[in-house]
Amino acid sequence: MPRKSRNYFANTPYLIFQFGHNFQPCFFENEDYDFFSQLLLDSCAQHQAKLLQQKLFNNQFFLLLNGTNSHSLPKVLQNTCSIYGRYINDKYLRTGSLWQGRHKASPIQDGIYIDAVNDFISTPVLPRQFSEAKTSAASDLSVSCINTLILANLARNQAIGDDKFLGSVKNHKMLQSKKTIVPRTRHGLMPLLSDRPPMVRT
Repeated sequence: MPRKSRNYFANTPYLIFQFGHNFQPCFFENEDYDFFSQLLLDSCAQHQAKLLQQKLFNNQFFLLLNGTNSHSLPKVLQNTCSIYGRYINDKYLRTGSLWQGRHKASPIQDGIYIDAVNDFISTPVLPRQFSEAKTSAASDLSVSCINTLILANLARNQAIGDDKFLGSVKNHKMLQSKKTIVPRTRHGLMPLLSDRPPMVRT
């Protein structure tokens, strides 16, 4: 069965999370981190995306990316992860997939939510935390712990933002699933999601 397609918003920051197969290491030496970082920058330049932030840990990585069109981020991630996976297999004489399935991706509302995500990605996710985030019901999540909410939304590929932002993302996905034409704006698909040029953080 083919994978369910994902719809990415143009000019909207995304939190990307990917980890090694069974949370096993995917970075082994400093050279590996450098190779991945340069490959990512090259892929962003090639596919018109901006890297806002990255955090690389030995068995996982977080990225904050912003694409100028809806195809930018999928191409960046496919190119980066596939080439890096072959690089690791060749270098360390291993076989099989380096990554645990498909990456996780959550659109982020600008402002305080970007700041919260920047804090969140400073610490690696443990396997137990990720498993619990995928299976916990929304009513079980503590609103007092923003990191728990971010991880839960990320594990489900759900948006990170206020209720209005979440509703707009949900409505857009429903329209796309019905193959309805979504009005485009100068900066993206929906004014609420892309009502201004992307903010770049260093």
